[in-house]
Amino acid sequence: ATSGSGPLDPFPVEVRAHRLPHSAVLAMVRGPPSFVARASALGHWVDEVGRQKGEFRFEVDMENGRLSIFSEPGFEFQAGPVKLRSHSLKYESNGNSICVRFAAESSSDFEGTVVLNECGETEGRLMDVSGAGCFRGIATVELRPAATVAPRPQYCLIEKKGKQPRWLTWSLPASIAQGKVLLIGIGGAPGSGKRALVKTLVGALDVEGFRVATVSQDHYTTSAGSYWLPDGGREETYDMPCSINWKDFAAGIRDAATKMTEGEISSEESGRPGVVLVSGSLLYWMAQLNQAMQIRLFLRSSREEVFRQRQGLPESFLEHVLWPCHLEFGQPQALVQEIVVSNGRSDSWPTLSQVLGIIRAHLRPNGSHP
Repeated sequence: ATSGSGPLDPFPVEVRAHRLPHSAVLAMVRGPPSFVARASALGHWVDEVGRQKGEFRFEVDMENGRLSIFSEPGFEFQAGPVKLRSHSLKYESNGNSICVRFAAESSSDFEGTVVLNECGETEGRLMDVSGAGCFRGIATVELRPAATVAPRPQYCLIEKKGKQPRWLTWSLPASIAQGKVLLIGIGGAPGSGKRALVKTLVGALDVEGFRVATVSQDHYTTSAGSYWLPDGGREETYDMPCSINWKDFAAGIRDAATKMTEGEISSEESGRPGVVLVSGSLLYWMAQLNQAMQIRLFLRSSREEVFRQRQGLPESFLEHVLWPCHLEFGQPQALVQEIVVSNGRSDSWPTLSQVLGIIRAHLRPNGSHP
């Protein structure tokens, strides 16, 4: 993948296939005995001619979807983590290993794919403007037992999961390009509070004199397929990028932005921009839409909180489908301003106050869009 071209191409690391007994294959299909909860890795990046380019430390929190990378090529360890432009986390080997994909926002503009496994090994490929190289080191992995048996996917889902849409033909609406409309994205896991935040934010912005329109990704989502549950039931999944009608979703955003500068709902006379709030669990997957958003917010919610908010869904589906899909497809693929959602949240006021502060900081003192 090339930096800035959208999400990294999946799994550029060489895959080594081994023949397994049929019984072992069946055991793998039935579900992992455990999942990686947290992992860390320490190793070196060596370029293709054998030159050492830097020492790295990876820290992965699969319970919250967090990735932290310390150090950069050619530099000593930093006090804080490298700023990431994008990242994705994927369970492998029945949950006992993880594949980490990332792109850093730094002077060397590096990106890569690294696998950490329960055997204490880590390896992968890293690349910057000067070329590619190998990463190898040691890993420490903390596992948590699986609480449920994995659902069985429809065959079509296995094929779809490896062929997710990655490109959208879309032009930036003139109203956004001219600064007449402020496009604000609100992403986060299912159950992270996006809908509640949008509702309260619309009221708060209306009080401050802004015209507001909303576009929810949910209205452009259809089932990607279904999973057969251990109890014989079936559950549809809407948690992959292929579930989204991206063309219609983009058209919905364009139409909302255009209407902001037309007729009765125009905000131009007040000197304030119109505001379009766009929300969705897979909102930051498509690079072209990411580039159009002047403010990108991401509600960082834990696995525990997501499960609490989605108690109506089967636990096996939550554990083996919804949360892994969020880690793999729902993480930001652009720079975002992250807002941490507390476990057991009872109201949205702290989050609303924080979001309003971010919006005010973006606008000029008179409320106009820079």
